[in-house]
Parts: sequence; C-alpha cells; structure tokens
Amino acid sequence: MMNKRNSVVLPIVPLLSIAFSFAQDEPPQHPKAPPAQKVLSDAILNRLSSAYRDEAKQVVTAPEETQQRWQKLSDEDLPAAIISQQEVAGFLLAQLEKEPSAKLRGRLL
Repeated sequence: MMNKRNSVVLPIVPLLSIAFSFAQDEPPQHPKAPPAQKVLSDAILNRLSSAYRDEAKQVVTAPEETQQRWQKLSDEDLPAAIISQQEVAGFLLAQLEKEPSAKLRGRLL
C-alpha cells in the first residue's frame, strides 16, 4: 500500500522529467548582434542642407530602425540627430560658425 506522500510525488516525477527534457532541447541563447549599419537613405540625405549632405553621405551610417526614426523628425531636428554621430564631430566644429539655425548651433555644442 502506498503512503500519502508517495501517491502525491509519484505522479509529479513523470511531469518533471518531461519538463527537463524540453528545457535541454532548447538551443543556447546567444546575445543579439548589433543591428547592421547602413548608409543614409536618399530620403534622409535629401532633407539635409547641402552644407551637411555631402559629409553625411560619406561618413554617417545608422541602422535601419534609427533611420526610420530620423525620418519622422522635423527638418530642423533631423540634422541635429544625424550630427550626434561620433564620426562627424570634427566636421561639426567647422560648420558651427556657418550654421544659420540657432537651435542647431545649440545642439552642436
């Protein structure tokens, strides 16, 4: 005759073994690779002033998701978002004196 403890534990054992077998079958999780960097789209480049367009086309890359976010920005906020990229820091200092937008000059600093 089984005691009460055995009658509760025994049905659980097969369930646990099934759960452990599924857990062992899962592939190990690897960290996600960073998103691929892409050159700026024409839709973004065409919204930049000519003073920024050529330099941005040559040196700025961003993931597709970032570029989609940038496309939703205003024409004044877009250059500020793009120039925040590390690659263009030297170029920005040279452009600072020429920039007519006070808002953009403030963001450059």
